[in-house]
Amino acid sequence: MVEGVLVTNAQGQILLYNPSLSDIFSIQTPCQGKRVLECIRHKGLDEMIEKVLREKTTEELEMVLHTLDDEKHIMVRSSPYQMGTGALGSVSVFNDVTRIRQLERTRRDFVANVSHELKTPLTNIRGYAETLNSGALEDKDAAKRFLEKIERNAIHLQELVEDILSISEIESGRFELHIKEFNLVNVLEDLIEQHQLQISEKKLTLDSQLSQAGTIRADEKAMKQIFNNLLENAIKYTPEQGKITVRAFQEKSKIRIEIEDTGIGIPEADQPFVFERFYRVDKARSRPTGGTGLGLSIVKHLVQAHGGEVGMKSDVGKGSLFWFTISLS
Repeated sequence: MVEGVLVTNAQGQILLYNPSLSDIFSIQTPCQGKRVLECIRHKGLDEMIEKVLREKTTEELEMVLHTLDDEKHIMVRSSPYQMGTGALGSVSVFNDVTRIRQLERTRRDFVANVSHELKTPLTNIRGYAETLNSGALEDKDAAKRFLEKIERNAIHLQELVEDILSISEIESGRFELHIKEFNLVNVLEDLIEQHQLQISEKKLTLDSQLSQAGTIRADEKAMKQIFNNLLENAIKYTPEQGKITVRAFQEKSKIRIEIEDTGIGIPEADQPFVFERFYRVDKARSRPTGGTGLGLSIVKHLVQAHGGEVGMKSDVGKGSLFWFTISLS
């Protein structure tokens, strides 16, 4: 059985337990004949079993066990049962519900983050619209300025909704890869060309070293989304007259793509979290650039869906390098 099972006699002494219970609580020495608290150091469990024996009722308890790496959530259901001698004993079943609790927490966090992220552009749009409605339309310069801000917030709102839909589809398991063979060099160079106006406006230098990218079998739309997100970040966070280097080279049976910039960089303390949903290194700095906080999370999921790896390294004030790998076959 995957579930842990624990049986006691009427005095609360352990009669038997299964290997799953030993795994859950890391029981190393024999426990038959001992009281529950002697083997499982949890006062709440001991008190619950005593209540089951005393009041002859079925009880439930959720235990939180702290481990070196994380915490485990164990749901226990304990009931009285009639022993052969006529005396009452107890039988308890232990279910590991850690994964369920993690999913519940993820869902709560996701809803809270989405609500928070949607609130900012919606509040801005409403505020500018109310200002225009209260008389600012008469001032042409001010009206034009407010309309531009409404448009910018609406675009940000649209991008946010699109990213939320993308990450939801990927994480729900409904996302399907459409694998085909295509020339990666052509795809990446086309995307670079599409960003040429932004690159020119900031007077950035872009060094493209993509000759080794070659032909791969992958989802072309996903590859565009991965590269596009990383290139846009490099452009956003690189000051004027900075440099962006895009390179590709083969590593055994994989292609490795790197996007390196001379931008503001990411503090070391933040680096382990940059691929998490809605994580921003500096909220005050990120929002004006129009980021949704979901781009890197989408990149990670799409790369992993292809069996590849993704990573980064960065120095504050010197720049960042983001990379990902895709199998050639």
